[in-house]
Amino acid sequence: MMSRAMSRAARLKEMERLYLERAYSDMEMGRRLGVDRTIIHRDRKELEASGLPFVEDSRGRYRIDRRVYLSHVRFNIREALSLYLAARRASQQTRMGQQPMANALEKIAQAMRQPMTENLVRSAEAILAEQTHPEREAVFEAVAHAWVDGLRLRVQYQGLGTRKPYWDRISPYLIEPSPWSDSVYVIGPSDVFDDVVTYRLDRMVKAMITTERFQIPEDFDEEALLRHAWGVWRGEGEPQEVVLRFAPGPAAKRVLESVWHPLEQVEQLQDGGVVWRAPIAEWREMLPWIRGWGADVEVLAPEALKQRLRSEAQRLSAIYLSGDEDIPDWFWLWAKADAASGQWHPLIYHLIDVGVTARALWDEALTDAVRERYARLLGLSIDEAGRFFAFLAASHDLGKASPAFQAKVDFLRPQLTQHGFGFPPSLGENGAPHGRITTWALKKLLPKHLGYAKRDAIDLAHAVGGHHGVWPQIGDVQDRNLMAFDKGDALWDQARVALLQQLVERFQPPAGIVLPSDVEDRNALLIFLSGLTTTADWLGSMGEFFEYEERWLGTERYARLAADISHDALTKTGWIGWRPQGEQRKFTDLFPFTPNAIQQTLFDLAVEAQLPALVILEAPTGGGKTEAALYLADVWLQRERGRGLYVAMPTQATSNQMFDRTTRFLAHRYPHDALNVHLVHGNAAWTPQFQEIPLVGIGESA
Repeated sequence: MMSRAMSRAARLKEMERLYLERAYSDMEMGRRLGVDRTIIHRDRKELEASGLPFVEDSRGRYRIDRRVYLSHVRFNIREALSLYLAARRASQQTRMGQQPMANALEKIAQAMRQPMTENLVRSAEAILAEQTHPEREAVFEAVAHAWVDGLRLRVQYQGLGTRKPYWDRISPYLIEPSPWSDSVYVIGPSDVFDDVVTYRLDRMVKAMITTERFQIPEDFDEEALLRHAWGVWRGEGEPQEVVLRFAPGPAAKRVLESVWHPLEQVEQLQDGGVVWRAPIAEWREMLPWIRGWGADVEVLAPEALKQRLRSEAQRLSAIYLSGDEDIPDWFWLWAKADAASGQWHPLIYHLIDVGVTARALWDEALTDAVRERYARLLGLSIDEAGRFFAFLAASHDLGKASPAFQAKVDFLRPQLTQHGFGFPPSLGENGAPHGRITTWALKKLLPKHLGYAKRDAIDLAHAVGGHHGVWPQIGDVQDRNLMAFDKGDALWDQARVALLQQLVERFQPPAGIVLPSDVEDRNALLIFLSGLTTTADWLGSMGEFFEYEERWLGTERYARLAADISHDALTKTGWIGWRPQGEQRKFTDLFPFTPNAIQQTLFDLAVEAQLPALVILEAPTGGGKTEAALYLADVWLQRERGRGLYVAMPTQATSNQMFDRTTRFLAHRYPHDALNVHLVHGNAAWTPQFQEIPLVGIGESA
């Protein structure tokens, strides 16, 4: 029992301490402090009126709620100034929890001295005067309670690179502010990613506390988790060493004045400059800081960071340097982009990439018979037909010159806006595919600019627009079924016309083409065009050959460069190289036995057959059907100067068996370096026979 001589001020302070520990009835507290319960009742009411958060634990027993309690503390002048500066910075950067921030500033101000008190109160008033965001306040409170109470959160999160928010369930192990921005991050395990994630608090659309509890593992090391982070991004994989060189003068001196990262190493150069280095988990988080130094810093490593800054410098120069008027606005439309590196590939360059690749396929990969057939159907020479097909293949992505497509990459939108391209206020989440926009545009532009008949233009437009595997339906490409964000305004129309004119200039397609009236011939030609376009697009999108090129080179110069690249791409992927010499072998030269009666009858009937032809051979198992088919295919290939053989089987097991037999036949028949053999079912990569075959080249579409 406490002495009755305790002062009232001391008693109130002791009551606050005890109520924080557990719940007391007025009688229990009176016995503890040696006063009547009526005095305790009066004092408790006074403490509650002062702002202490009392709750009734059970009937007549009270305690202070620790979840919303902040203790009353006193500071010396140095402590006060340190807390004042932190509070002022927080007040200037707050984006979440405006009301709680204002209340906290007012309470901290009570423990300060002038002029700190007045400034903090003024900051609180300024925050309260701003527009409130109840949704953000609700997220802020839910995250705080979940963290303190050890409860999991169900959150709806809008990632920077995602078009729609998604739901996730996380355990908030840690709430951490970014040292370089106003961002606050929640760090903990995620159900969606099955790993520890870093979610930015102000990108949480909704947050709901669950009843599921979590325990932070004993081996969870907060310091190790963020050891290599520039701020709070942990990154994936091993940290990369970032090396920066700061120019002599103010920049180098400023670098030496501060510690920017706990693992940094700083080397002062003889010329007064500074080389700064540190292992960083995710260098993209450093970009705002590096940009802030302007031309006073040079990135030495890693190469990806250096390329990102180089790309940004090129875009800045295009905006601010004189001579920008010489670069046409349509050049800034993109076809491929990488948000991580900041690189992009202009649409006009990609159209040229695919056009020159289609021409290279026509000239070097297709047989004379194929070229002659389709040139004859068009009433053109082989060269004219090559220019025709190359031009149409090049136009395949004309639909990417549309708001719906160009809005897909956020970091490139400013440069497009700078060059006059507008984006409708509400871009649809489900805009028309760019192939559909290509078809819609070409069916109008081909008659107007090349004199093609309307019906022919429609069929050609559908064949080209279907380069991703599905031809657009008639209704899909009608004006009434396309939205404003699909087509754009007059400036987008002008851009598509300008791009088409550039392709006409580069590929010089013959005008006034008339497609064959015979249905079979017409369909054969359209299917060929669609297949050629698809293949050329696949090859022309390979990043290992057609790299990002952001410089304005002019279309004529770039087309020459792309033509050289396309030849290299076709060679390395096995499309060109070996050609048949017309040399036909006897059956006994290819197999160690003479043909049986069934095989000989087949050869007598089919070897000299007019092609194309279909042969169906039915015979018992072991009757030599495979050998007969391989021999007949080889004879036809040599006779017609064909380029390859395709074997189709009903199952993976039979395909594996036939693959082994076919490769043995080819290895015996042809020089080893001429073989480019592929097994194309889903488990091919795990087939031992396939792994043993050295391939001329296999590529992946970008």
